Amino acid sequence: MDEAVAANLRALNARSEVKVGGNVPTNMGSQIMVTLSGTQMPARDALREVLSQAKLGTYWLLNYDPGMRAYVLNIELAKRAEYDKAGNRHVQLIR
Repeated sequence: MDEAVAANLRALNARSEVKVGGNVPTNMGSQIMVTLSGTQMPARDALREVLSQAKLGTYWLLNYDPGMRAYVLNIELAKRAEYDKAGNRHVQLIR
């Protein structure tokens, strides 16, 4: 998955004056194999396709840094907190 996201960012950067960098959570990106169905699709659709193949709850944020004139894409695993009867907090991945 790391390579699919990186390829998507490279293609986007080749066509845009404003650069986009990004990251994928450690271990998630290197352990999940994905494929893209097409090469001529909007970057957002390609990202959605890659993340849907991960079969994990994910969300992404695209932030703009006006000082650097660049975007940063952050992909995160979706989590929720659950509490047991004693009030102890446990974080669970959303699938």
